[in-house]
Formats: sequence, structure tokens, C-alpha cells
Amino acid sequence: MPGGLDGLVFRDATGEDSPRLAHLDQVCFPARPYPERLIGDHIARGAPCHVAEGDCDRTLAGFAMVDLHPETGDGLLLTIDVVPAMRRRGLGTALLGLCARSVVARGGEIMVLTAGSRNAVARALYAKVGFEEAGAIEGYYEDDDAIVMLHRRVAELAARAPPARSTRP
Repeated sequence: MPGGLDGLVFRDATGEDSPRLAHLDQVCFPARPYPERLIGDHIARGAPCHVAEGDCDRTLAGFAMVDLHPETGDGLLLTIDVVPAMRRRGLGTALLGLCARSVVARGGEIMVLTAGSRNAVARALYAKVGFEEAGAIEGYYEDDDAIVMLHRRVAELAARAPPARSTRP
């Protein structure tokens, strides 16, 4: 597996994951975390939520959620969270690839996301994998403006995704 991802397993989230995903989101985004209920609802309706965890001990390393347009399959990345100790190892890129694979599997061709205008690390990651800045939304976040980013070649990003276990029937 690329980078420092040896020993990790990638899989679809289940409802049982909601509490620990919400906890990690609180760690990653303390000013605006997703509530556990919202994460659970996302998973329950079958929307893509990808988890990275230790192969042996199931220690959570990161997760990402994407919403899909019901007609086109195009994606809106809701969040991508990586445990601080696991950052800068390629995990964020791997999770983005899995989200892209979900978009492609449902016929989508593009993925959109917002990133805080002051979040240079996230914006650099997104640009590195092919997202382009497409606009800005003033006051989108309580404490920051949002930069809207668009990926027009999601199939290319999906092709770089790691193998994942499906937990869905």
C-alpha cells in the first residue's frame, strides 16, 4: 500500500461506527463537527462513508463521507477526517480516491467540495489530486469563507483508490 498505509483496512462504514466517527470529526473540526446523528443518518440511507482502520486492532485512522446527486451520481464531499498522527502519509488521498470510486460507481463524473479559505493544507491536498478552485462563498463557515473546489476527472482519482472491503449487502 502507498505511503504509510500498511496495516490499514479500508471499508464502508456501518451504523455502529457513528460514535467514533463523530468523535474524530470533533477532533478534526472542533468549531463545526458533524453530529453523531447526522453521520448515522448518512450511513443508514446508504450514502458512501469510507473508513480506514487498523487491520488487527480496528483503531480508527480516518474516514470520509460523500453525498451523491440522485440523478447524475455526481458527488459532494462532506468531510474527510484523518487522525492527527496519521496525517501526511497518503491517507487523505486514499480516502478521496474511495469517495471518487463511489461517485463513478453511481455514474457521476465530477466531485465538488468546500474548504476553509485559511485551510491551506487541505486546499493543497485537493489541488494535488486534481481539484480546481471554482469560486468562493463569503461567510460560509462561522469563522471563515469557503473555497469551492471541483474535480472534473473523478474516474482518474477513483483509479488510484486502495482496495476496500464492502460491508453493504
